[in-house]
Amino acid sequence: MQTIEFRLSPEDKKKLQEIQNSLENLEKNFQPKEPPKYYSRAQLAKMFGVNISTVYNWVNSGVISSIGIGGRVYFTQEAIDNAIVNLKK
Repeated sequence: MQTIEFRLSPEDKKKLQEIQNSLENLEKNFQPKEPPKYYSRAQLAKMFGVNISTVYNWVNSGVISSIGIGGRVYFTQEAIDNAIVNLKK
């Protein structure tokens, strides 16, 4: 087995160390992005224990935002989280 030896200038060694530090930092802090989850009106109504007509009213009054495709209406988790408000005590 042969050994290969590299000779790096101090500047190149510093750059290599910076790259290594960046990769280690990325390993520690990387969190894969979760794909968005979409909920139907029926799922949202079941989640909150309300009638589908209530969900329809929430959309029309601007309480929650919806997205749609092909005549179907969906809600993202972000939209649901944004619609939930803290009650003042």
